[in-house]
Amino acid sequence: MDPLALPPSDLLSAPSSGERAGAWQRGVALGALGRYGDAFIELEALDGADRWVSLASSTLGSLHRQLGRYLPARALDLRALDLAADAEARVEALLGLAADAVGLAETDDAAGHLGAALAVGGDPGWRPRVRSGWVAAEVAFLRGDAGPGLEAAEASVRAAHESGSGRHLAKSLLFRCVGRLLTGDAGAALDDGEAALRLALALGTRPLVWPAVALLRAPGLAERLPADRLGEVRAQGRGAVLAIATGLPRDLAGEWLAKPDVAALLR
Repeated sequence: MDPLALPPSDLLSAPSSGERAGAWQRGVALGALGRYGDAFIELEALDGADRWVSLASSTLGSLHRQLGRYLPARALDLRALDLAADAEARVEALLGLAADAVGLAETDDAAGHLGAALAVGGDPGWRPRVRSGWVAAEVAFLRGDAGPGLEAAEASVRAAHESGSGRHLAKSLLFRCVGRLLTGDAGAALDDGEAALRLALALGTRPLVWPAVALLRAPGLAERLPADRLGEVRAQGRGAVLAIATGLPRDLAGEWLAKPDVAALLR
């Protein structure tokens, strides 16, 4: 199994192909656990102009994007693209740029970067295959095309299953949950949301816990949950966002807790 498919806590100590690869690997694991401050330190220590710095920059972009900081993420993804020396690094950077554009509601730019990522030759690996489905789903949802978005999410679920990565499966289930909800299949959407939350909690992936909770509390799903389950879910979301805040620099922690979707979990 690819070490990157391991649970994040196992990935932290998994063997790597070298010191620089190991630093990037640890940064990925720390970010997946929601330990953003530690991940920043690990990834920002990588310097130079090689594959690992490109991948580290893409990963930093992803972390800032998860915090809702799309413009800093874009700058990091542009740097990653400039340094990309192989298919995997180039696809990672382009997918990051597409996701940044989605966050900024720039549909045409998002579609353009996604198309460029899909046009890169060679096999970039299973991670970009899963992530390309996420971004394709986001672009479709942004356009109001729920059906194609659901199809893209389904492709990510299949690819994540094949990879054996629980955290990639959990995130793919979240996209499928949105697609099913938008296409009117609330019962199946609820199943996906609950499955994603269980998996995220089991893996300790706090950055997936809180969006799963936010989805389960959304109209169309919240009314399908008993009141005691809703209370339990809210507590799990609150715990995740507060734990993430404790690991952030003070200025970013305040910005994080003020985000409307995060603040809603604290009320």
